[in-house]
Amino acid sequence: MHFDACFCPSLQEPGRAERDFASIGTKETLKRIIAGAFGRGIAPHNKELTTVFPVVQQLPPWFSEEDLEYYTKNFSKTGFTGPLNYYRNMHRFGAFEIFTFRCLKA
Repeated sequence: MHFDACFCPSLQEPGRAERDFASIGTKETLKRIIAGAFGRGIAPHNKELTTVFPVVQQLPPWFSEEDLEYYTKNFSKTGFTGPLNYYRNMHRFGAFEIFTFRCLKA
């Protein structure tokens, strides 16, 4: 398998995404992931996600400022390692294929 460009490489390496997200803070990370990256899911394996996802000027109508504050408060307490570890291990229970089929080159 070869990963050309997708979430996979930058999120698979333990600590890499955590450092990347910490560099811009919890709130900005959530804004970029939820609003800016929605539907994209692409980041070249040699770049960090926060350098590819756009800075969000306005939240989408389906995600309020109150939602952002709620998630910011909770992720500020827990960090992103838990959800990232879940993502890193999805292949162990068969869900990984859903997220990687667009990322693989034959």
